[in-house]
Amino acid sequence: MNWRDVKLLAVLLVVGTASLALAQSFNVTFLHTPSQQVMEGKDNKIAGSIVGADQVSIAALAFKAPGMTDFEIRELKLMTGDNYEGIIPGSSVKPPAVEYFCYAVDFEGNRHIIFASENQPQKVPVVVPKPVGEEDKAKKKKKKDKAKADQELMA
Repeated sequence: MNWRDVKLLAVLLVVGTASLALAQSFNVTFLHTPSQQVMEGKDNKIAGSIVGADQVSIAALAFKAPGMTDFEIRELKLMTGDNYEGIIPGSSVKPPAVEYFCYAVDFEGNRHIIFASENQPQKVPVVVPKPVGEEDKAKKKKKKDKAKADQELMA
C-alpha cells in the first residue's frame, strides 16, 4: 500500500463516518391532545408522552399570551416513564387565545421541535368565565320557563 492509497483510505473513512453520523437522526415527538379551550386566568396543564425520550436531555414548553412578542420557556418535566408535563401559568392565559409549542434538546445540545412550532404554534381559545350571579340567574330562568311550560301542558 502506497501513500496515495493511505490518503484515499483516510478520505473514505472520514466520508463513511460522516455519512453514518448523518444517518443517525433525532426522531422524537410529543404526543398529547391540546385543550379545546381554557378558562381565563387558570393554569393550563400540557401533558403527554415523548416518543423517543431516550434521545432527550431537556424538554421544554414555549408559550405566549396575546400581545407578547417573545415566547416564555418552561420545562416539560418528566413525570413517569416517558410522560411529561408542563404548565402555562394562569397569568399568561388571556383572551382570545394562548399559543404554545414544545421542543427538546438532545445530548449534543441541539434543539429539535417536537410539537407545533414557533412559526405555527398551537392556539388554544381562552374563554372568560361568567360571573357567578349570571349563572344562577340563567338557571333560575330556565327552571321558571320549564315550570311555566309544564303548567301550560296540564291546562
